[in-house]
Amino acid sequence: MWELIQSNKRKSIALIILLALVLLALGYAIGFSMSSDAGPVGVVIALIIWIVMVFASVIGGEKILLASAGARRLRKEDAPRLWNIVEEIQPA
Repeated sequence: MWELIQSNKRKSIALIILLALVLLALGYAIGFSMSSDAGPVGVVIALIIWIVMVFASVIGGEKILLASAGARRLRKEDAPRLWNIVEEIQPA
């Protein structure tokens, strides 16, 4: 199980780096298309966008994921049997 967790973490980091590279290349291409001297400016803007996206994912990623799945808080009255099962699984 720990191997799967480590594999997932490595894949997540690889995806974040790949996203950064794609955004930086796209930023350079857009900047270069505006002016031949503006390529680095496009890279800086793309880097700022990437940083904002990473912070939004780290800070609010869980809330975004739960909202997109339509998750809601479960009360004991809603599903008492499920509530008891989860309580028994959780460590004290």
